[in-house]
Amino acid sequence: MPTSSSEIQSLTTQSNNLSASIDRWNSSYVWFGGIALLIALFVFTAQFIIIRKSRLLATVQGNLLAAKDRELQIDLRDKDVQIAGLHAEASRHQQLLEEAALQISHAGADAAHANERAAEANRLAEQERLERTKLEAEIAPRRLSQDQQTAIALIINRYNGRRVRVSSYSMDAESAVLAKQVVSALNKANLQVVDATASISPVGGFALGIIVTGTNVQLASALRSALSLNGNLLVAPADTPMSGGMQMVYGVSGPSPDAEILIAVKPPTM
Repeated sequence: MPTSSSEIQSLTTQSNNLSASIDRWNSSYVWFGGIALLIALFVFTAQFIIIRKSRLLATVQGNLLAAKDRELQIDLRDKDVQIAGLHAEASRHQQLLEEAALQISHAGADAAHANERAAEANRLAEQERLERTKLEAEIAPRRLSQDQQTAIALIINRYNGRRVRVSSYSMDAESAVLAKQVVSALNKANLQVVDATASISPVGGFALGIIVTGTNVQLASALRSALSLNGNLLVAPADTPMSGGMQMVYGVSGPSPDAEILIAVKPPTM
């Protein structure tokens, strides 16, 4: 009889110990489950904020590009006023030339003097014409006409299906408009075009002209030739690096392209 009572007491003790252990583990499970739930909630909230701010960044960059384009239009209008002034000055010198010619026809004695005035008028008119031409070339934005886009597409069409990325600097409205036209030409050639317009922010320097690189050497060479010959654009040689310094790239993902076109800053006229 005492042996049975001792056995019962031992089993009761084990049962109580196991129950206490289970209670502790249950409490731990509840605490850690709550912590895991809080972590999951924090991750979800952080991801939501990141997505929201990314969309806001895209909107701000779009507004910035539009503002830069408006500023460019205002600058072009100012340059048009300057060109109009040069035209007026050229007309005045042309009038001087006509007056000099009239004096030559009516005054034989003053022929030498009139010829001298005519030569000076010619010199001034030619100087004005050269300055006007230089100014027009300097302020004119790079553009591709519909005929040029079609000509480029016909040259590149044999590479249809290849992946090409077209990018430009985020603060350059002139390059962004040209990049969109290059994208349109490549779409006509049935290439897989990745439009990365205004996706690059240069840090410490920037490239000039148009730079074409790629793992597909033949495609890159054909692009350089088409943009240069058919698009009448200044394209850098094959060994030109893609950037003029450090740069930050936004919104570009997916597999590596067969070729990449960087529409960089318009080079100054010589």
